[in-house]
Amino acid sequence: MAAKMEKTSEKGVYKRGSRYVFSVRVKGVQKWYSFRTFTEARRAKRAFGAQLDAGEFSPRSKVTLHDYLLGDDSEDGWIDNYLNIRPETRSEYRGIIAKYYFQPDGFFSPRLKIAELDPKMVRGFVEYLAKQPGRRSATLSDNTVRNILSPLRAAMATARQDGLI
Repeated sequence: MAAKMEKTSEKGVYKRGSRYVFSVRVKGVQKWYSFRTFTEARRAKRAFGAQLDAGEFSPRSKVTLHDYLLGDDSEDGWIDNYLNIRPETRSEYRGIIAKYYFQPDGFFSPRLKIAELDPKMVRGFVEYLAKQPGRRSATLSDNTVRNILSPLRAAMATARQDGLI
């Protein structure tokens, strides 16, 4: 059974066991956030309220990077809907994504949520690519690494425009 919630001096912030929590309702869905300290919870609640008032808040997307890029059973992915690229480029992007992006051979887990992708992870991906064997040399060239990053860069820009990140 969950610990009982106790009121605190900050309206809407409660103590539950050793944690401090608050809830928000966005588009009719309630979401709880938990923090180690009262100060963290109070700051987060105030920041959240400011974002909500300014219309800048959008809930984190639950879409996986894999489903966003390639689609799932019910709909097409970014690769099928991305405009202004030739069919050859679309085919090349699909091959790059399949070969380098996802496990077991690739870097990213198919379960990675698009909202969880951060700059540190992208740096790790670049380091992973830099160690991959190339056709004519021991490792991939800088230009090849840049080409492999192109679909990710374009997809993240589109995801940002779509409000997913």
